[in-house]
Amino acid sequence: MNAIVSNLFEIVVGSAMLLIFSRFMLEFAGIESNNPFAKVIFKLTRVVDMFGRLFPTIGQTTQTNKHLRVVQPGFAINTAALVIMLLLRLFYLGLMTQLMGKYYPPLHLFFVGTISLVLDFLMMCQIILFGTFIANLVSMLTQSNNPIWALITQLSEPILAPFRKILPQTGMFDFAFMFAYMGIYLVQEVVKVVAANLLSL
Repeated sequence: MNAIVSNLFEIVVGSAMLLIFSRFMLEFAGIESNNPFAKVIFKLTRVVDMFGRLFPTIGQTTQTNKHLRVVQPGFAINTAALVIMLLLRLFYLGLMTQLMGKYYPPLHLFFVGTISLVLDFLMMCQIILFGTFIANLVSMLTQSNNPIWALITQLSEPILAPFRKILPQTGMFDFAFMFAYMGIYLVQEVVKVVAANLLSL
């Protein structure tokens, strides 16, 4: 029975985390709520707006200038979404440890929850990069500009932007995808090793 409950709860928490992460990335990439495909995510994640009163967004992607809406460089970091994802992860870990009949100190749970959230976040960034690669490939082969492909590509821009700044221009070949994917993989491995060493102390 515990296994069924834990599996169901993992699906629910995983789905909620994916929705909140999508909301975070939409704002991070500067995609506004009136975008037809983003509108659904913004509606399903209204809880982020409630938390936003306590945890304001850092940075600004748009600025209202009289009657004009001018896109500014830089990305918005929705701290409310990050806090909600951390709370979901901690709640999940707390419930799982109780179902297993184990007890861990709150500090230990907080550390494990934070590390697992970082790893989840990095994995989701890899999924976005992979999705962007597929979207670009399909667009190139079909010679079509589907709005969904454009949205996926726009989501990956905050991840790829730092790599594009340091890599030389190579014409039609964009090596930023490869270096970004490898960079995220390396960060994942470093986080795992550091976390394992700290937990063994």
